[in-house]
Amino acid sequence: MKKCVFAGSFDPFTSGHLNIVEKARKLYDEVYVVVAVNDQKTPLFSEKDRIGFIEKSVEKLGGVFVKSHIGLMMDFMKENGLTDYVRGIRGDGDLDYERLMENFNKGVYPALNNVFIFADKEFAGLSSTIVKEKLKNNESISGLVPEETENEIMEKYSAITEKKK
Repeated sequence: MKKCVFAGSFDPFTSGHLNIVEKARKLYDEVYVVVAVNDQKTPLFSEKDRIGFIEKSVEKLGGVFVKSHIGLMMDFMKENGLTDYVRGIRGDGDLDYERLMENFNKGVYPALNNVFIFADKEFAGLSSTIVKEKLKNNESISGLVPEETENEIMEKYSAITEKKK
């Protein structure tokens, strides 16, 4: 059985992320989407919310499992006997960065096999940061996030900003 990991902060999970998962699912029997939890960063959405957004978005695909992990992703992969690490590529800048990270990660986990999957053109440049900026400016996020989660993301964002007032 072929398995892979696709990891990120997913704050929030975008249509571009879903595009990569859909492509990975065509190549692998099981795809583990792992929410990377970094104590050094303060995400906008909670770990629980991010997992929920992803689960709703991938539900229809089957064979996709959503987890979270604190620490190095290479440790998660070792602990779970996984070697294929899917990296979503939106453009040349992503590819350059991922090549650098690949060298570091192979030093930590020599069995690593990076699998670069290019996002479809309509998702080039799409990032969670852009989604958050749209939310902040009270602009539509339609098409930027999976349809299944659009309303929930907007509601959670409203609740978060209300708390800050």
